[in-house]
Amino acid sequence: MLLERVLPSWGEFFRTTLHMEGAYCAVYLDPRPETAGRLLESLEPIDLPGTMRFIARSVRGELELTRGNARTAALIQRVSLRYAGNWRSILGSGSQWELYILSMCLVTDVELSPDDAVELDARAVRARATSLLREILSDPAPRQRDIPTLMAFAAAVGLSAVAAEDVGSDRRAVGGELVATALAVGTNQTCRLLSHDYLRSRTERLDARALAQAEERIRSLDRGELVAHAARPPRPPGGGGG
Repeated sequence: MLLERVLPSWGEFFRTTLHMEGAYCAVYLDPRPETAGRLLESLEPIDLPGTMRFIARSVRGELELTRGNARTAALIQRVSLRYAGNWRSILGSGSQWELYILSMCLVTDVELSPDDAVELDARAVRARATSLLREILSDPAPRQRDIPTLMAFAAAVGLSAVAAEDVGSDRRAVGGELVATALAVGTNQTCRLLSHDYLRSRTERLDARALAQAEERIRSLDRGELVAHAARPPRPPGGGGG
């Protein structure tokens, strides 16, 4: 292929990446533990450079969650979170990679047992994400950011709040509204856990009533109004809960 003639060292890497992408798509379409297990096995001997290693590690976390291993998945995502933190000095706070891995941590942590959530300090991760979301949404020019990635992050923060807060509480209602608003704007569906369908269905399983009420409240807003609405929710979801 042309790539191998121009950059010989990239040929194998390119083929490996294409293979991984195809295998991941199979899991996306058929998210059963067996399908995830086969992809995990194929990833074991692969050594990837730089950013691809970061992405592959996060994919491993998602696959472990698909297999029902929430604690293992959360531990893997936390390794990626520490790695993403090293980029702050280069990319600044709130880079797309930081938003991506924080989102993955939040969605994964929803599945932790209460004891594991305490041990892995899920509350601190949620507080960090909530604080960062407030900072980003206070930006006077939010449209200069990657809106789909930002909305996936906002939906993950909202889902986390719905899972952590008491039924009927204001914070849970705000979390539901954040999910509904973010999904109405449109998210970056680079992985199953941050896809529109997964985020909506997981929130609905936690509190269908809160989500339905939130969707009704924002129904008349256009996309620009939705982005503005996300930037000023009634009360931001806090870091409470397990």
